[in-house]
Amino acid sequence: MNPHIEKINSHLIGVKFSYVNMDWIKEIPAFHIDAASVVLDDGILILNKDYPLYDFYKRLFAKFMTLSDKDLEFRIQEGMELLKTGKFGSFEEDLVLMVETEKERRARQKDYNKAVNKQCKLWGLIFS
Repeated sequence: MNPHIEKINSHLIGVKFSYVNMDWIKEIPAFHIDAASVVLDDGILILNKDYPLYDFYKRLFAKFMTLSDKDLEFRIQEGMELLKTGKFGSFEEDLVLMVETEKERRARQKDYNKAVNKQCKLWGLIFS
């Protein structure tokens, strides 16, 4: 594996987006250098190690990935309730966005897995 890629878990990696855009990391497509994170079509979440809050994001996303779908949805609803009360700062907004990003990651992973399973079944029919 590329030494510039930090594998945090099977669904979460960290890279310096500046390295990706300089073409030092060929395994990952280039994206906006100022983004904090990107979700790939296969459900892998890539965090930008150049981002000032990288360590904070890394710990929280790893924690969010352990939550059930029900708990994740509860966190989103909880954040929306805070928004209605006006007791909502940039920190809380970041948390809600992170939870929504994890929800999107799970949806993309599910769609990707369905497509791969469908392809495998098709190949099984062809070659059996």
